[in-house]
Formats: sequence, structure tokens, C-alpha cells
Amino acid sequence: MKGTPYWMAPEVIRQKGNNWQTDMSSVGCTVIEMVTGKRPWSQQFQEVVALFHIGTTNSHPPIPEHLSHQGEDFLLKCLQREPTLRPNATELLKHPFVLTCEIQGGLDGSEDIQQQAAADGHLQQQRANRRNTKLPSAKGTRR
Repeated sequence: MKGTPYWMAPEVIRQKGNNWQTDMSSVGCTVIEMVTGKRPWSQQFQEVVALFHIGTTNSHPPIPEHLSHQGEDFLLKCLQREPTLRPNATELLKHPFVLTCEIQGGLDGSEDIQQQAAADGHLQQQRANRRNTKLPSAKGTRR
């Protein structure tokens, strides 16, 4: 068993397998961390206790209260206890939460939205510049 307990899927802790479905559970835990700034379960348990709790109960990490209904639905799909019922990455990318990135109480002013749009535009420009920049040949380079 490898990984960090706070992000582990229950089936990994129970050593029942590790595949794309376990990754989807970890995606849900990562979204919780991104929304709250805290590791999932960390407010309730220390690592060893979290490990035991995740592996032996049917609960999921607390869903942040300020998350939209779409965000809550997204997390519940990711954190589904039965791995075979979890959607795959392609399905999650089509989820309304991902398509709209809507967090209630998050971006509350047009200035914030404008700043985010400017940052997104800057990132897109950097990516375009990288694609158009030819990298020097590695020929004759010593390591």
C-alpha cells in the first residue's frame, strides 16, 4: 500500500485494488483541498486514525458547505464508496461543476472574475508561446 492516507480511496486501504477508479476518489479529495485549503479528513483525524476510518466506515470526507449543488454532486460522484459506480475522467470532465466551476460565495465580484480571466488569458498566451518556440537541439550537450 502506497500513498497519503488523506487522499486514499477506501479500496486501496483495504488492499482491494488500485486503478483509475481509485484515482477518481483522489480527485474528489484534491477538489476538497482546493476548495478549503485543508487536507480532507485532516480537521477530524490524524493520519493513522484517518487511515482506519476511511478503510472501515462508509463515510466520505465532509463536503464543504459553501460548495454549489453541482460541486457537491461532483464530489459525491468522485467519493462514491463503491469503486465500480465512480464515473471515469471523461465523464467527470463533462460534469456541470467542471464546465462551470461554480462555487457559491467564492467569486462574488466582477473584478475578481476579470482578474481570473486576465490570468487565464496570460496562461493561454504562455502556452501558445511555448508551442511556437523551437527548443535548441540536444546534440553535443553534456550532462
